[in-house]
Amino acid sequence: MAAAEETGVDASEKPPPAKKKRGSYRNWFVPDLWPFIEQAVKQHPKSLYEALFSLQHIRKPGCVGSPFDNLTINTLKGWFEKDVTGHFVLWRKYEEAIKLQFTWSAAQDKGPRGILKDHPVAFQMIVDTLKGMRDSRQPLDSTITQTVIQGIISAVAPELFERRTKSGFFSVLRRFARKFVRRHMGWTWRRSTTAASKLPADWESQGHDMAYRIVALVKTYDIPKELVINSDQTALHIRPSTNQTYDVKGVKDVKSLGKDDKRQITCTVNSAASGDLLPLQLIFQGKTTAVVPKDPEAVAARAKGWHLTMSSNHWSNQQTMREFVDQVIVSWHAKQCEELGRASSSQHYIWNIDCWKVHISEEFRGWLKENHSLLHLVFVPANCTSKLQVADVVL
Repeated sequence: MAAAEETGVDASEKPPPAKKKRGSYRNWFVPDLWPFIEQAVKQHPKSLYEALFSLQHIRKPGCVGSPFDNLTINTLKGWFEKDVTGHFVLWRKYEEAIKLQFTWSAAQDKGPRGILKDHPVAFQMIVDTLKGMRDSRQPLDSTITQTVIQGIISAVAPELFERRTKSGFFSVLRRFARKFVRRHMGWTWRRSTTAASKLPADWESQGHDMAYRIVALVKTYDIPKELVINSDQTALHIRPSTNQTYDVKGVKDVKSLGKDDKRQITCTVNSAASGDLLPLQLIFQGKTTAVVPKDPEAVAARAKGWHLTMSSNHWSNQQTMREFVDQVIVSWHAKQCEELGRASSSQHYIWNIDCWKVHISEEFRGWLKENHSLLHLVFVPANCTSKLQVADVVL
């Protein structure tokens, strides 16, 4: 009380409540994200839960998690309503907001200003070149941007270098390059990455359950350790790149060569519980078999049991997975049965793989059951590969 009198503050007055911190906000209406959401709802028009499930299983080789991990079912329900046919359609009030967002994103190049005001050709060449590099996922930093701008001005408008400024003759500094991409391209400096999924709190319990399933199968069907197989797919980068690049401000999913699908191949690595390594599968990107190597090294790899194939985006799909089972897993099974003196026609075996959407699909599991009934699938729990995937934590 005395202290209150000394300071002249009424002790009965309560301090004003602290301001609540606003939670993080993600704009889902940007061109990098919204088309995927719209497509998912079109593919699952009667179930937003299935649409959300498909979105959260959009993953890339070498990356953990999905850009849509933080998207919730309540958010989807706020955007879409059921029409008379029972299909979910976008609320009309959001159509204009999305159109405006896409228009804003497309209008970031506002035309030449400043020293390039009277040189629209040079300005447009710079914009087109930088956009082309960004669209092809080439990494862009201030040094590369500075070089591109300087080279185009030297070729198209060299007289600009004779113009005097406050600090002397005009030159393309890094500061100028950074300002150009921010003002005219609408880009900002971002790290090339995607949102990571969270490790479940009960991952150890899920790991024990997975191990118990394997043990139960081993005991039930008398499966030797040579026939307990683990596989994992990973991206092999043909060209490494920096972890940061320029991209649109506010975008969460930042793509870049070396972290994007282009200029990569997918490798499926495999090992048995005995410690033996199985042949690899390499998936190249292309629409015809012309992209698959045919040089002597490739021929030698095939002779050792490697499976070299292709897909349109180098991702594993139904076709490449079936080929992998037939040419790698089944061949390994037959070889080990012969060495162990067991009949391959009756010997069961185990395949431990992660929850990639192709692996867990009814189509793939149904095909395995119909064509390879002796093969038992045991899945690594979702989002637990950093702790429980053998190829991640051992190899």
